[in-house]
Amino acid sequence: KACAKNVFGDGSLKGRRVVIQGVGAVGSRLAALCLNEGASVTVCDLDLGKARAFAKEHGADVLDNAEEFIECPCDILSPCARGQVLTSEAVERMRCAIVSGSANNMLVHSSDAEALAKAGILYAPDYVINAGGLINIACEFLPGGYSEEESIRRIDHIGDALESIFRMAHEQEITTAEAAQNLGDERLEKARAD
Repeated sequence: KACAKNVFGDGSLKGRRVVIQGVGAVGSRLAALCLNEGASVTVCDLDLGKARAFAKEHGADVLDNAEEFIECPCDILSPCARGQVLTSEAVERMRCAIVSGSANNMLVHSSDAEALAKAGILYAPDYVINAGGLINIACEFLPGGYSEEESIRRIDHIGDALESIFRMAHEQEITTAEAAQNLGDERLEKARAD
């Protein structure tokens, strides 16, 4: 939603086309959430039967050849399976406005973030949007024990972090990958100082 707000002017997914690679535990949940928000969702998976079963149950479309997801026309491309799918060569074939997915290490090289920026594609750094899992685990070590309420409260700020990254990237004319790294470095320095 933070990506949609940045690119389209509001965080609504209604009427947006989202292509999700991978319908495992995370990708299938994301697809269901996007459908609930009114997005048109296309899913693919190396296990075509799994993708078809999800699509039939939830009313999504299926891309039969999972290898073609990178060039499927959409508003938001969401790699939620294999990493290292965003190469400079792949960027040339992409027909999306946003890349925002849960796959780890989506970029092969830092220059791939530059290729995305030059192509006008907003990239949400994977380790930022994937922070929810780590935040949830960290909340297990809170004084007094785990608090689901506190975990959700903290996770709800991931969108704010993305907005800060997008603003920093724009203001400093750097990639969102560089902005995420800079923001992370700043937070670590502050934590060390504290």
